[in-house]
Amino acid sequence: MQYGPRVRQAPHCVLLSVILLIGSTAHAADFSGRFYELGSNRTKLLFTNKATMSIEGDTRKQHTVFRGLDGAELVIEDALWERGVLKQFSVDKRQLSEKGLVEVKGDTVHFSYTKNGKTETATEKRAANFITTAEVDEVVHAHWAEISKGDSVHVRLAVPDRLETVGFKFFKDRDLRIDGADYVVVTMAPSAFFIGLVVKPLSIVFFKDGAGIKQMSGRTSPKAKRGDSWVDVDADADFVSP
Repeated sequence: MQYGPRVRQAPHCVLLSVILLIGSTAHAADFSGRFYELGSNRTKLLFTNKATMSIEGDTRKQHTVFRGLDGAELVIEDALWERGVLKQFSVDKRQLSEKGLVEVKGDTVHFSYTKNGKTETATEKRAANFITTAEVDEVVHAHWAEISKGDSVHVRLAVPDRLETVGFKFFKDRDLRIDGADYVVVTMAPSAFFIGLVVKPLSIVFFKDGAGIKQMSGRTSPKAKRGDSWVDVDADADFVSP
């Protein structure tokens, strides 16, 4: 989501909706998630999400909806793949009345973002390691061998509301045991040092084989209202399949 003439923002604006990205790809199939206030020991539920996947021929679609406790739609995310290649990714931030779109056409990524009634656009050459938030699970799984042995995997993540991609890296943090089962904690952090100074890493708990996400902690896509302002929210999340 973002606009025409490139609008440069301060590094702290890269506090993207990374949980949204993960929240839309936790199992590469239908799933649901529950998001709790960070540090509440999962006792204070903030909101939920549900993702549904549909496949028709060579086309795959995923539709994810984040809802408040009152059932109101907070954020809606849609992704479209053709022959396994992502072609379109959109986000409708209903809380803020903002919309973003990322489209891949050949070797070019097209960005557009609508805010306060104004739509801005930009383009960028598609990097070989280009991804959107709808592909985190798949990318990590595809590079599980490297991550498992301690290597970092670098990507260029599309950030619609910045009209550009931002460098991130995935690397193994530690092994983890939950309720008698083995998992692996993977960190997602900015690649650039100066961005890393202001953007907190995201902690993602993957299944032992890297095929799916069990939990995560970090910045969410939905925001919270504080007075007249919308503020960012950090949360702990759990994901389950139907």
